[in-house]
Amino acid sequence: MLLNAENQSTPTSVLYAIELKHQDVPDLIVSDIAANTSKIFHLGAVGLNYGLQLAQDTTKNEAVIAFSPDEGARGGSAPEFALVNLTNGKIKEITALSNGPYGAGDVNGLAVDSGTGMACTATELNAQVEFYNISKQAGIGIQLPNTGDTSQLNSGSAVANDPVNHLFLVAQPLSSSSSGSSIYVYGEKGNLKETINGFDFGDASTVVPVRIAVNPATRTGWVNGANVNQLQQFFY
Repeated sequence: MLLNAENQSTPTSVLYAIELKHQDVPDLIVSDIAANTSKIFHLGAVGLNYGLQLAQDTTKNEAVIAFSPDEGARGGSAPEFALVNLTNGKIKEITALSNGPYGAGDVNGLAVDSGTGMACTATELNAQVEFYNISKQAGIGIQLPNTGDTSQLNSGSAVANDPVNHLFLVAQPLSSSSSGSSIYVYGEKGNLKETINGFDFGDASTVVPVRIAVNPATRTGWVNGANVNQLQQFFY
């Protein structure tokens, strides 16, 4: 298993990996390719949790890991954040929101705005998008449009951040606003700015996961699909 944190601001890259030859030990690899330096931090039990999502806060020099402690089970434990100091590897854990009668379930997507310290997640069982001020350990949960807190089929997936305009973009494979799939553009206080319809991301069983990339300078985005060898361009 390999995850990488999105970062176009600094030369430091953060990867999550598992050492298969060492009893599946989970590691966080911090690498500066230009300087030819790297560090490895062993994550211990935190890294063995289910459905990990990885992001990077370049201002605080920390990795942000979101995960579900008990495989996203209905009525299970709330998701958590693990904040990993990229200098010394120290880990701080924060409990996240778990709204709805069945709880939040899996964390399907995560992005962080390093300029404001805000994080955004999309969760499965309750079809919500959560916005967190990580420093204050405070957050709010917002229903995706036309969903209720049991609308699992309409849950969001990938989350991307626009750090210039301070926006979060959330993909919804099975749209609750139109046919096909949608992308929702949110402000960092949870206010919906725009709905973009007409995509086709497939459903939850799709082998290739949804990914969103953005160019904040031109407010242009790209998302994979409809076929595995295609990209769809959009503007927001």
